[in-house]
Amino acid sequence: MSTGHKKTDHSFIGPDFKYREGRHKSSFSILNLFKNGHTFIPLISGVIQLKIGSILVFFSILGMVEPLWISAILSIFGSILFMLGGFLIYHTVTGLGSFDSLVSQAKRKAVRFQN
Repeated sequence: MSTGHKKTDHSFIGPDFKYREGRHKSSFSILNLFKNGHTFIPLISGVIQLKIGSILVFFSILGMVEPLWISAILSIFGSILFMLGGFLIYHTVTGLGSFDSLVSQAKRKAVRFQN
């Protein structure tokens, strides 16, 4: 083991601890989200909804809209837009499958090593 790798590293397998490339690359980045239209369009839409919602709430809190009832309606509408934008971004990012639960990963690992 003169390569300098630790035994606890998950990239070692077998009794002789040969080094192999990791199955899960750590290159999951923001660029992977923008590769296709299925993730690009919902992300941009979610960001726009977040910005518009926060601007509407900001204007209504500062009192820039004069009738109070219109300001309250804009505040409610901005809050709903903000929440929907956040949910859309969350749904898009988690829908890629890179954020599996620990239980799902354990099940897959058990089935893979059983065969």
